[in-house]
Amino acid sequence: MLKYKLLFMLSTLPASFAVFADCSVGSNFTSGYSMPTMNASTMNINKYEGTSVQSNVYSREVASANFDIFRVYSGCTVGVNRTIFGNVFATNVTNYDANISRLNAYPALGIKVEMGDAPASGTLKTLNTTELAIYSYSGDTHGVKMRVTLYVLPRTSTMTSYPTTINVSNLRIATISLRRVSDNVLIPTNTQIPVYLNATVNISESTCSLSQSSYTIALPDVSVRNLGLVGNETALSSSNTATLSINCANLNDGAGREIKAYTTDALNQSNATNILENQVGAGYATGVGIRLRDKNNAIISLDPNQSKSTNKWTFGNLSTAQLIQHVIKANYVRTANTVTPGLVRSQAYLNIVYD
Repeated sequence: MLKYKLLFMLSTLPASFAVFADCSVGSNFTSGYSMPTMNASTMNINKYEGTSVQSNVYSREVASANFDIFRVYSGCTVGVNRTIFGNVFATNVTNYDANISRLNAYPALGIKVEMGDAPASGTLKTLNTTELAIYSYSGDTHGVKMRVTLYVLPRTSTMTSYPTTINVSNLRIATISLRRVSDNVLIPTNTQIPVYLNATVNISESTCSLSQSSYTIALPDVSVRNLGLVGNETALSSSNTATLSINCANLNDGAGREIKAYTTDALNQSNATNILENQVGAGYATGVGIRLRDKNNAIISLDPNQSKSTNKWTFGNLSTAQLIQHVIKANYVRTANTVTPGLVRSQAYLNIVYD
């Protein structure tokens, strides 16, 4: 008869094994961290031409706030090395530059999120969408210091203007994580703490202002004989001018900025030439148009459909004055072999932009 000896061992796990249940999320952070509302009102946010220009201009900081967040994690086993990590929540942002992320849901706004040890006063680290180690510690609790900075960014190509008010409510912008150094495991298991932004930003756009809403150039009567051949134009005269005045006293970061202009034919906005068409109808001349020149006598070509992307010209520069004046000149141009007498009345839209 075979006999078997069964050996049972009763043992207790050493303390080092207990760390797998290490740390709990602080009672105030089980649903994440919702930031106190940041409030900002900003003036002088300027309009920009397009993406190519926007990439080279400043973004405007409008608010910054510091948050000391204690006991994000508590009940931790003392003596176990752990590292706090942080990252910007990639789903809700698009990188604007190395430090600033544009909010996808509020593209006029950008954020910079920095994180460090709390309450220690060490250097804050700027977060991006990749998890970044903030500090290591082996105590019984872990907290963080955060600084969130709001920016008003240059407009995207799809933004026609800035909103007057932006209300951001519980938008996830960042993530806090805790990992054990020995195995890089998240503590508690698979747990990360979301950080939510709350903010109200009021935006007032400043623009340069024209001294008048419209200008008129009164041209003298002219004989058909004086028009010459097709393409010829009448001589320029000091009386065939209008002085346009633009006040840019409140333009943000104005010094040295160029003021550009685009001109569009108001009667035929698809006109891509450099001649404004005459009004059509009884009593109006045919075979003749109007050509505009700038103060340097350079011909002003037209920007079809007010696209603000074709044939821009320099209106002035803010390096010397905040009140900029530009003399526009006009004269007749023959556009057809046959010219019938009558009135000539052309109109143009002038769009001013700021580089």
